Amino acid sequence: MDLINLITLFVVSMTIAVARGAVPQCNEVQGSCACLTDQGLVDLSALDSKDPDNPTFSDIPSDDGHYKYSYNPCSAFTEGKCTDVALCQAASDLQYPVGDQNTVVWNSVESIGMLVLSYTSMGWDSVT
Repeated sequence: MDLINLITLFVVSMTIAVARGAVPQCNEVQGSCACLTDQGLVDLSALDSKDPDNPTFSDIPSDDGHYKYSYNPCSAFTEGKCTDVALCQAASDLQYPVGDQNTVVWNSVESIGMLVLSYTSMGWDSVT
């Protein structure tokens, strides 16, 4: 089974850390990039490029150097074969959608002391 077929079997979730310290609890999600917590509003809109062709964070290498990631927290972007995504993974000349804004879940993770965003993408099967 090749990598593309293997990937189509899974729903991929990517977690982005957004805050450290006392872990806030998300009480009310406000769109794709803000959440009202018990400690105030966490709003990522200042980090968003609002440009569908240029995500704020572009081609950030993974620790092992095998992949590059692009991310825009609030508005969708298109990069190669990643269309209308929040997060895209690239390896060589292949791109894989990793997360969409409409799937964001805000999680308080006590064990690591962070509020994190998780994204999911079901678009793997459309990437060749």
